[in-house]
Parts: sequence; C-alpha cells; structure tokens
Amino acid sequence: MFSLSSCFYHLVCLIDTQGLSKGFLSCVGCLCCEGGSVVICSSFIGYIPLPYIGPYAISKTTLLGLTNILAQSLRPMNIRVNGLALGLINTRFSDVIRNTKELESMIIPIGVQRSGEPEECAGVASFLCSKDASYINGENIAVTGGVLGRL
Repeated sequence: MFSLSSCFYHLVCLIDTQGLSKGFLSCVGCLCCEGGSVVICSSFIGYIPLPYIGPYAISKTTLLGLTNILAQSLRPMNIRVNGLALGLINTRFSDVIRNTKELESMIIPIGVQRSGEPEECAGVASFLCSKDASYINGENIAVTGGVLGRL
C-alpha cells in the first residue's frame, strides 16, 4: 500500500468521499421537507481490508463510517441513511478480473460460489428505501453472497 503514489491514494479517496459528499449535499435539501431514505454503496473490503488495494479499502471503510454519522446527523430531519457493503458484483468495474485466476480465488470464499448481479443489489437498496425498512437506520447491509469475515 505504501509504495503507491500519494496522488493515487488521494484520487481514490477523493472520488469516494468527496464525490459522495457533493452528490449528497446537492439532494439533501429535497429530502428535508418530507424526509426520505439514502443508500450509500460501499464494499465488503471496508470490513476486510486487503493491503494490495489499500487506498480502495481505506475509502470504503470511510464510507461505512460516514453512513453511521449521516444517519445520526439527519435523523432529526426524518432522513434515514443506510449502506450496502457490496461483494464481487458483475459490473464494468469488475471486468478487469473477470476470467482470471484472481477471480477464481475471490469466488472460493463466497457462500453462493458466484459473483453477484447488479439487480440483486438493487433489490436490497429498494427495500432499504421502502416503508418496510422504516426502523432501519445507520446500518450497513452486506450483499456479498456469503463472504465470511464481517465485523
């Protein structure tokens, strides 16, 4: 991790934390009137940091904590904030490891023995935004297919 350039480290953290903050601040005004729900997407890597992807792990751990802080801060405005700690999901981001030995080693610890689909994450996010989840606030839900090692 420490052999990476500080520029790369700052870029990764900037995208995750400042990108979320700016996007969040631009829409929180709309939610203040009637309340609402926000879902922050992070990664299970925030729970199980791997040294060879240090900046990514640090930024995802930050998002897990930010979910809790925002949930507490926005509770008086009737805004719930929850997070998804995503596992290996079939997206363009994961294309770099598709059909590689690295992918095989990542799938072995997954309980369902496959990577996930975006639609599977969307279902959980939809639930968190629904009235059925009105008593859930400040939680980070693992959507990992059963990866072990959560806190």
